[in-house]
Amino acid sequence: MTNFGVKVSKTGFDVNNASSPNLIYSSKYSNFKIHSILTKVLTVPAGIQNINGTIDNPISYPPFFIPYVNDSNNSTRWYETRGWCGITDDSGAAVYCDIRYNVVTNNFTCSVHTFANWDGGTVTFKIVILVDVITGEVAQLSAVDSFGLKVSKDNEEVEKTEDSNLSLTSKFRNLTIFSTGTISTKHTTGDSATVTHNLGYVPMVASWQEIPSDPLIYQKLPSVYVVDGGGTAGLGYQYITKTTLVITDNSYTGNPDINYHYIIFNEKLT
Repeated sequence: MTNFGVKVSKTGFDVNNASSPNLIYSSKYSNFKIHSILTKVLTVPAGIQNINGTIDNPISYPPFFIPYVNDSNNSTRWYETRGWCGITDDSGAAVYCDIRYNVVTNNFTCSVHTFANWDGGTVTFKIVILVDVITGEVAQLSAVDSFGLKVSKDNEEVEKTEDSNLSLTSKFRNLTIFSTGTISTKHTTGDSATVTHNLGYVPMVASWQEIPSDPLIYQKLPSVYVVDGGGTAGLGYQYITKTTLVITDNSYTGNPDINYHYIIFNEKLT
């Protein structure tokens, strides 16, 4: 343990010698800080459509961000997306969504592609903007905040450094973990596994899939994967509601069982 900074260990661990996974908090590391949640609603007529809309980034640099999407025909389900996301509403209509960030224009483009069986409706995008920067320079704070708590990263002067170099600040909410775990789907097309959280609101979530290959690969959901370099393929995706997380494997029958590792956060998406 260094001679400065802040550490808080989990119950049952000595903070003086606990390893990083057994610390609840350490000022040595940055914590994901939520700046804001952006919302973009696109009205999509029935049938085959390609609809786009943009939304400005509220901060001046490229941030880490977590995008989610749902449609009005199945409004209780929120799908985390990773650039693109295929979702299916209650009537079986497929909707493909895409969220991209443009560094030059500093905005997000939200795109929707629907097929002939789409009955029309709205598609809602929510983009969680994190204070942490992906790349580039960030603006210096103009002055010290007049109240609150700040803890800077190592080698940063807490009274002068920018928000992205703070390990902790009461100015923004941090992502905190409600639960983690591992669930599995069987090797049949469209098999799903469910986790009940019963938070009463739609929380933020992130999940990773074990790709059955040698060596074992972990891939962020949603994911398109190929088993052992070819032959059989699949699509893994997830959605979360006010009560449950559901992960589905739309693979071809004959694929092996798939393991998924999930994190459900305390922070509210909607």
